Amino acid sequence: MTTDIAADPPPPTMDICRVLIVDDNDAIHDDFRKILRSPEQDDDPLDEMAQALFGQRRAEKPERLFALDSAYQGQEALARVRKALADSHPYRVAFVDVRMPPGWDGLETVEALWRVDDSLQVVLCTAYADYSWEQITTRVGASDGLLILKKPFHSSEVRQLAQALSTKWRLARARARRFADLEAEVAARVRDLADTNLKLRREIDERAQTERALRRTHRMEALGRLAAGLGHEINNPLTFLIGSLEGIQGELESHAYKLPLAARSAVEELVDTSLVGAERIAQLVRDIKSVARPTDEAAHDHDHDPAVDGVALSELITGAVEAATAEIKRRHPLELVLEVHSTATVKRRVGDLEQALTILVENISRAAIERWQTPELHVSARHDHERNLLIDISARGVSPDTSSHTSTQRGTHQHRSLGLAIARALVMRLDGVIETDEDSEHRLSFALRLPATHLG
Repeated sequence: MTTDIAADPPPPTMDICRVLIVDDNDAIHDDFRKILRSPEQDDDPLDEMAQALFGQRRAEKPERLFALDSAYQGQEALARVRKALADSHPYRVAFVDVRMPPGWDGLETVEALWRVDDSLQVVLCTAYADYSWEQITTRVGASDGLLILKKPFHSSEVRQLAQALSTKWRLARARARRFADLEAEVAARVRDLADTNLKLRREIDERAQTERALRRTHRMEALGRLAAGLGHEINNPLTFLIGSLEGIQGELESHAYKLPLAARSAVEELVDTSLVGAERIAQLVRDIKSVARPTDEAAHDHDHDPAVDGVALSELITGAVEAATAEIKRRHPLELVLEVHSTATVKRRVGDLEQALTILVENISRAAIERWQTPELHVSARHDHERNLLIDISARGVSPDTSSHTSTQRGTHQHRSLGLAIARALVMRLDGVIETDEDSEHRLSFALRLPATHLG
């Protein structure tokens, strides 16, 4: 094996072309080295004189230098091509003889080389009509990287082929690199557009959510303004009504012995029912007025009191549940289960959270006793992985209560709807949300989610 680089060490801008000669005849390798060492100067007396007088030939240096490697069999050529690729210095052109006994012939060699490096430019050298062009293209395919060179060949043909195919290889590589750069640029642009599209969708979703929240706020503000005036008008006659009912109740107790037992029981039941209805109306008015209260008026809120450390969440939930169920438990059996797995404190808008919990617990408790004879009320609190507060309020039951009347159910349903709207408004002030689930036959539930920014 010999490796030649023509002329003196090349300047930095000189293009060096690696050429592989594959032939079983050593003389052929010598011929290629002589041809590709310098431009053809056959029998030029002036050039010989310049060599004798000045120590150099008259000819100009070649535009491209060739680095030649030799292989004498197809298997050896395949090994050289693989190593050249591994070294990131591939061959550009290969001159391959057709007949190379006892190993692969030229076509087998070309097939093997192209399986490793399909960009290699190949010149198939032959002195005989071993294969027709149709047979060659059938074997290796119709490729623009394959040329036929008939022996004996002229030196200018070899040089021209080497120059042209080397340039073709270089331009093809440059084009492939350019295409790769363009593909990378397109991929980067597509990623940027996808990111921009995703951000735009998020902004659209956030804007839609903000608009929905703003519309809800406007509706609640309008309801609050209406309720503020309406509540004042209701409170005055309601106060007289409750006072009168309590007076009737007191007089009934004082003169109970004068009435027959059946009549006394009927009157007592009517008075009790009327007082319950009046108290519900009073509670509705209080709830409506709390929503109508401006957000900066928080007499029982600790937003503006730096001396307050906060209210323990467990105490707040326990107090709200007991306040909401005290009256109900006096008249109906109700099992209560509290599970508060949190040591957090509530620092902001404590009153709003407490009132919202009271409304939710009262509404779900009344709905439960209308549906089941002995319901169970479960209230639990926990944190998610982002430290947001999750409060679940649910009621369960098995046997339905068939004693409820349609008229009272309709009234309490309307009360629950309004109460839930009020609770939602209160929770909105806390940047929280309320989710409901009334589809289950044996379960009613509310889920309240409060952001961690309101907790200590």
